[in-house]
Amino acid sequence: MPNLSFRKLKQKKIRLSASVGKRRFYFFLAALIASLLVLAGSMLDESLGLPYIAIFVKLGLAWLAFMLARQSGYLDPAGDGSLFTPYAWLILPPLVFVLLSCLGPIRFTAAWPDLLFSLLGVLGTALWEELYFRLWGRILFEEEGKYRPLDFLFIALTFGAMHLINLAAAPFATVAVQAMLAVVTALFLQTILAGSGSLRLVIVFHFLINGISVLFGRFLVPDAGQRFFPVLESLAPLLLGAYYALSAAVSARRQKLFIKRL
Repeated sequence: MPNLSFRKLKQKKIRLSASVGKRRFYFFLAALIASLLVLAGSMLDESLGLPYIAIFVKLGLAWLAFMLARQSGYLDPAGDGSLFTPYAWLILPPLVFVLLSCLGPIRFTAAWPDLLFSLLGVLGTALWEELYFRLWGRILFEEEGKYRPLDFLFIALTFGAMHLINLAAAPFATVAVQAMLAVVTALFLQTILAGSGSLRLVIVFHFLINGISVLFGRFLVPDAGQRFFPVLESLAPLLLGAYYALSAAVSARRQKLFIKRL
């Protein structure tokens, strides 16, 4: 079983005294504040022509979430699970699918520094979102290795809702699809963390999922007229969403992840 469990917390005599409702409220409020800070950093970057303010904000949020978990006794930095677990194979189908959808003549559209800063931004996103949404979601709502179904869904819905903040900079249709994909991706990553106990693994998964999208969306731009499998691009949100949702459902069922009482 994963290291992060309420059995460990009981041994340390660390208990959460807040009710479930209060925990949900604090979780959502902290997520909203953190997401607004990231949005503000991104908007400052855009207005000032800088590439790194948002990166520093994300890394600062990741550090804060990590240190709070560590100092509170909820996280052992050296024992949060191995990358080499059977769950690691679950990342292969979506990566292969994305690569197939982009297969064809490719042209590089930006300078290497831009690519480097973009990937650093992706890493910052993976770190702060996994340390907050997955780690602290688990700390606040896991009970002896299991979850109430509503709590588990609430974590994922909060993650999706935070993506709606992007409406400040992107059209509704794009953001709506992004938010829905975020919900099923969160369910997918939550079941992997619960089953493998590896915080490192879900951070790597998150980085790969976002990194491939950034790489082929901004820098390695396929020629739309010469793609080998052009239909896959339009089906990508549907197929990826279905895969994440199905994987989460199967993993949760095999782990017997939910407790019956709501």
